[in-house]
Amino acid sequence: MSIKLGNTDINKVYLGNTEITKAYLGTTEIFGGNVTPAFDSGLIINGTFDDASNLTLGSAWSIANGVASFDDTVTGNIIFDVVDGVIPDYTDYTITFTISNATTVARVRPGIFEEGQGTVPMAEYANLSNGTYSISFTYAQGINGEKAAITASTGGGSFDIDNVSLTID
Repeated sequence: MSIKLGNTDINKVYLGNTEITKAYLGTTEIFGGNVTPAFDSGLIINGTFDDASNLTLGSAWSIANGVASFDDTVTGNIIFDVVDGVIPDYTDYTITFTISNATTVARVRPGIFEEGQGTVPMAEYANLSNGTYSISFTYAQGINGEKAAITASTGGGSFDIDNVSLTID
């Protein structure tokens, strides 16, 4: 856990003139030492799959234990709500995610969801093994997108995905 004031990370804390190097909430260290910063999903809301809120899942997807799982029965999307409800057009992005528990490979591609258009692919399908991946793309469709998406295709196998982020380059 890290300490933030609004969107600003707090790197130093003082009590009077004395710098505090560690802080605890009960017995949990919340500042200093070896605290891992909270995951930042960028423009995506709930890229850590804490629950199914702010997500639209295709029938082959499920959420449990902080990951989204694809069962390889039918091609389908995870559609993510985004901060401010818009993905600006004519902009460069990078989507990053972690694949785990792939039975063979994860067959995925990023996309942008547009009302009335559905999910517009932003790259070709990639066959990915377990690991963390970043895919850069330019969204230039002439209209703003409303949501981010990851589409999984059958034929690769089942897998889990986590820590999805979308950032502007």
